[in-house]
Amino acid sequence: MNGLLNTLKTEVAHGDLIAKSVGSDNLTSDYDITVASKDGPGLEIEVVREFNKRVQAKFGGPPGVAFDTNLYVKDFLSLTGNIPGVEGEDAAIAPVDVTFGTTNDSDQDVGSLIEQRQYMPADEWKAYVDGVKKGLASNPAKLREATLQFEESDALYLLNMREKAERFLKKLKAASPPLPRSPKLQELETWFDGLSGKKYDQALENEMQRKLDELSEVSQHDAPDIALAANNEIYLEKMEAVRKLQSRHRVLDQIAAKVKTVANRDLKLKAIQATLEKLYPAPKEGDKDAVLAAQRRKDVFDNFALYQGDPSLDVDFWLDDKIMGLKAQAKKQVA
Repeated sequence: MNGLLNTLKTEVAHGDLIAKSVGSDNLTSDYDITVASKDGPGLEIEVVREFNKRVQAKFGGPPGVAFDTNLYVKDFLSLTGNIPGVEGEDAAIAPVDVTFGTTNDSDQDVGSLIEQRQYMPADEWKAYVDGVKKGLASNPAKLREATLQFEESDALYLLNMREKAERFLKKLKAASPPLPRSPKLQELETWFDGLSGKKYDQALENEMQRKLDELSEVSQHDAPDIALAANNEIYLEKMEAVRKLQSRHRVLDQIAAKVKTVANRDLKLKAIQATLEKLYPAPKEGDKDAVLAAQRRKDVFDNFALYQGDPSLDVDFWLDDKIMGLKAQAKKQVA
């Protein structure tokens, strides 16, 4: 494993790779490795993708199955490499703490709730939610806020689980030669195949949550290689999205440090406008996700225009709030 990392450091990361192993030297224990690249954020994602690909090709299974070894990319915290040949230091990627009272508190809380939800059985999660709501019954405003956060975290958790299920089932169908299915897996596969023809309502959502939990458990037993490969793909795609968000808030952090020392409001606005043009360029026809990029650009510039047109509004506050929003979005992606 360490030798492959050193090879990929040269071939994929152009020498820019740091890796830290966590776990026991015991051959029966998990071996978790976190990687980062200092000067080319995102290169480490390609390293993990190529690592998984080469292990799969050589040993017939993903590293998590073949060797109980899992590779992760750094999220926010600092990293100190401890694997020979890939040592080094990489600083934290900006704090993700959101100051209480900002408009992005709820985003941060939702990210934390999603993390909690994925490690709790459905009945335990329901008991937790009911307990929190009961404790807030005497404070209608707080109860309303918490209810909205729970609803959003439930919706995002369901989307995450459904994405994993769809990716797993797609890979399962494409497997060659075809993999044998247990009766339970056959039942779940048939249920999800017929999902598009069903009317979506609360009853279906409740049933879907049960089916998703069942599929998650069955897939780990019946087809662990495919389940892990599907989850690895989704994980790396999410981390690519996180890196884009982190890149944006890094740039905005830099411009914020500069413009806060500028007294002239017009100069502040021009500097921020120029930075936003670089961070949210108009998509070209044929670009991947062009419609989404165009909408994202429109939302950012429409919001900024409100501050441009009203001298009574604090531009520094807008910039701080935008940075916090990007950090909170990144937190949600990781959850």
